[in-house]
Formats: sequence, structure tokens, C-alpha cells
Amino acid sequence: MLDFATEKSNKRSREKIKYGNAGFLTFEPKGKEFDAVVTQLVLHHLPDFWKLTALKNINSMLKIGGKFYLKDVVFSSDIQDFDTYLSQVFKNMSSETGDDIVNAMVLHIKEEFSTFDWVMEGLIEKAGFRIEESHYQDGFMATYLCVKK
Repeated sequence: MLDFATEKSNKRSREKIKYGNAGFLTFEPKGKEFDAVVTQLVLHHLPDFWKLTALKNINSMLKIGGKFYLKDVVFSSDIQDFDTYLSQVFKNMSSETGDDIVNAMVLHIKEEFSTFDWVMEGLIEKAGFRIEESHYQDGFMATYLCVKK
């Protein structure tokens, strides 16, 4: 992924981007502060407690006003209507993508740690970010543009 990201940024003449291989729970910036951090489709592998720990670590890596872009599986539904909500998501997915994708999503719900929008937003804010933009797509994909307070 680091090679892919480097190649992509070079093609777009963005040579000042630096990439590193590290974990959310173990990375130590060693006194360096970054302008931005990007993460996609990773945090859903962590339970909510560890999501908060990861988000706090990301916050510690950034300069004040630094940007954090997050894209991940986040369910955008009120807890009261979760059964109806999931039934509708699966119905929409099935008609657009087929049963294999629906089965993969069912497995994801059983085995991964995706969370709800209201939980994720609370975790992001508790970690010291202000959510500048949020977008929810298809009932289960979210993107956030956050700023370190």
C-alpha cells in the first residue's frame, strides 16, 4: 500500500508527502508533528475502546489545526430501527451487487467492529478533533474530515 500511495502521489505531482509504516496503537511520532493523517477502512477492525486509543494517537501526531481524514464502515442508523435499517441495506445491496456482497456484509457484521455514526462522532470528538465535514453513503460507509483542536 505504501508503494501504491507513493506512486499515486507522484503521478499527481505531490512529492512532499511522506509515508510511514506504523500501527495506530504503537506509532510514536518522536517529536514530529504532521499536517495531515489519512486512514481508510482500518478502524472497523478495532473495538470502540481501541478506536478511541487509536484516534488519540492520531491526534497526538498532528499539529494544532492539522487535518485528519477518515473513511470507514460506520452504520448510520438510530439503534431503535437497526433491524429495519439492515434489512433495507441488504435489500438495496442485493439488487445492486448480488448475494455474494450481501453475504460478505453479513459476515462483516458478525466478525468486525464497525460502529454507529453517533458512537464514531463521539469518539472522534473525545479524541480532540472537531468534525469539519461528514458524509454517509449507502447506510454503512462514512467519511469524516476532522481538525485537531
